[in-house]
Amino acid sequence: MLKNILKEIDKNKQMAATNLEEVEWNIKSTMEGQVRRAKENLKNLFYDYKNALKSRVTFIMVNGKGSKKFAEVASENYSALSYNAEDFYKEIVDKVDTVNYLGRNLSSSLVDILSSVLEETALEVGITGYPALLYKEKYAVLLDTKEDLVGVFKKMLNEEVGAEFVGLALLDKAATAAAKNSFAGSVLPIVIYSQDNGLLEALSKDFNKMLTPNVFTVTAGIASKEVSEKSLTSVTGKISKTSVGEALKEIRKNLR
Repeated sequence: MLKNILKEIDKNKQMAATNLEEVEWNIKSTMEGQVRRAKENLKNLFYDYKNALKSRVTFIMVNGKGSKKFAEVASENYSALSYNAEDFYKEIVDKVDTVNYLGRNLSSSLVDILSSVLEETALEVGITGYPALLYKEKYAVLLDTKEDLVGVFKKMLNEEVGAEFVGLALLDKAATAAAKNSFAGSVLPIVIYSQDNGLLEALSKDFNKMLTPNVFTVTAGIASKEVSEKSLTSVTGKISKTSVGEALKEIRKNLR
């Protein structure tokens, strides 16, 4: 199915890229209509591609001090797509002017601003409905730095909206990258890495519940015994092409 969608995407891309300035006047109006339809088709085809991709996605949550290295090796050698678990939250906060929060407690007006940015993001990635981001007094901490806002926003989003919002946004980003690379395989590994195990657990729980049963945790490098015991597999020695490959093989054995 993915191959057929990719063929249609390529065909419509060529038409959408037509330079209308170079088209003969007597067929220009016809070509304008075809270009317009091709651009609309591309939106629909990408939506179809993303939906078809959902059943092939495997989320790999990597914790431990070697998590970033694991992600890099998986991307370079095993066609995995890798993302820092913190980046989504940082990207939202980056769109809020610091004049609105530095040196102040989190307020309902700031939550309204964050909600507007979240709504824009939802429209961009095709999320049509989600619980509202609401102000609560327990989140009213003092915000001395941008990192303070990232921390409290992370908590608010995961608790009030649900971490699956992050998953859907990452899926949209991954689908864009996969389509660009003409991915049509049976399994698309998406590595999400962080040393914040609490964040990875929140993401894992909601991704597993709302997106796919194929969500696995891997420990890379040094981590607490409690964290390691919750992982499907661990890379305790050198993080290399071989050790990462072995971890990915173990994950493949457990795919549902």
